[in-house]
Amino acid sequence: MKPSVVTIEPNGHFCNDCAVRGAAVCSSLDAAELREFEHLGRRVHFDSGQTVFSEEDITTSFYNVLEGAMRLYKLLPDGRRQIVGFALPGDFLGMNISGRHNFSADAIGAVTVCQFGKAPFGRFSEDRPLLLKRINELAIRELSQARDHMVLLGRRSADEKVATFLLGWRDRQVALKALSDTVPLPMSLRTSPTTSA
Repeated sequence: MKPSVVTIEPNGHFCNDCAVRGAAVCSSLDAAELREFEHLGRRVHFDSGQTVFSEEDITTSFYNVLEGAMRLYKLLPDGRRQIVGFALPGDFLGMNISGRHNFSADAIGAVTVCQFGKAPFGRFSEDRPLLLKRINELAIRELSQARDHMVLLGRRSADEKVATFLLGWRDRQVALKALSDTVPLPMSLRTSPTTSA
């Protein structure tokens, strides 16, 4: 099944009205840069279960999650899936050193991303130190989350792992201003990052 694609309108209103702009990679751009930036991307919608990108595929695009949640995972040699995390609105995916995706990403429910070609994005970011700083901040946040996850897996009981996952998920929802008495879990606990499916 192919993703449905809706190109960003050239009138410039999409990026200005983006709900995740404050948390996204583009948050460092001024109005003039944003007008130029929005011509680099396109909105892509994925249905539940669709693969956004696969592990070991050549990285041709970067993705900024606008709506929904994605499961990030690695395939093990025996065919099992090891969940390595979840992407939420504002997360920026596709950065790697090898030029290939080091994990796969599937939509959990409907997902909308802003997709940017790797080469045009690279050219655009070259002379924009605030954008490069923002990318660095996102990479440091991801590294910090990975270190926290290693501690979680290595030194906690099963109950502590579930509780820590739920608290972290709630904190991410609050950061998105999704304040509520309930915390949405679009995945089952069988596919939380503390287990493999």
